[in-house]
Amino acid sequence: MRQGTGAAIACRWMVEGEELVREIWRRWNIGDREPDEAIMTSDLEVHSVLAGRVFRGEAGLREWIGEIDEQSDSWQHGVDEVIELAPGSLIVHGSIAARGRQSGLDLDQPASWLVGIRDGRVSRLVRFIGPDARERAEAASGV
Repeated sequence: MRQGTGAAIACRWMVEGEELVREIWRRWNIGDREPDEAIMTSDLEVHSVLAGRVFRGEAGLREWIGEIDEQSDSWQHGVDEVIELAPGSLIVHGSIAARGRQSGLDLDQPASWLVGIRDGRVSRLVRFIGPDARERAEAASGV
């Protein structure tokens, strides 16, 4: 193996992983929230700390998004920083902005996600929201 090849592969993977996350967030932010097996695995797991449960597969993703849509008139995910923890594992720091459907109140909170990637597709999302989201996500990741 040539020297530096591993670093080049890791760097390429990181760019692809970050691009994948940014594409999913972009789609969700414009209202395109349909499951897409080109960018998400069919056995995707969404770990919702707020709901206190794990949503699995296409049906689970639809249910999770449906619950968010029930509570919010609109919602946006922002990405500020993406860090590779290991091949196939990212931590994403950013924010969530939403408007409550019944209350009309605006929510703008720091958020972090642990993202698992398998075969070039997102396979796992664990979301943390609130002022201590970064610390909780990093603690959960073992960073």
